[in-house]
Amino acid sequence: MKIKQQGFALIEAMIGVVIFAISLVALVNYSQYIILNFNQLYMNSSAVRALHSTLEKSAMLTASISGEKNSAMDPDLRYPEWKIQMTRLPQVDNCTELVVSLTIKRQPFSLSRWYCSTGEHYVSSVSF
Repeated sequence: MKIKQQGFALIEAMIGVVIFAISLVALVNYSQYIILNFNQLYMNSSAVRALHSTLEKSAMLTASISGEKNSAMDPDLRYPEWKIQMTRLPQVDNCTELVVSLTIKRQPFSLSRWYCSTGEHYVSSVSF
């Protein structure tokens, strides 16, 4: 009379636990990697949004902009250590270029906009 085995042997259960543990460690490492990349992507997109907002504000205001702005007082910036540098560069034929730059963790971000005076009395300036 033969006895049939029912269930798992000890070695099979141990192998299953080891495979589960390795899979769990790999999944935790992968989720940490995804979270770190998401945080970096979020910070980069926040920087570009802050630069674009600064360009839009300068387009709305006609005051002269030059030098470094004290961005620690700016409520729109998410991180108080960010410093936005705005420079107005004179160019050719009644056009100037406004360059707004920001460096985060040795990664520079920069946006620029051209302002051109058309010379017509009913159009003050054109920007692109």
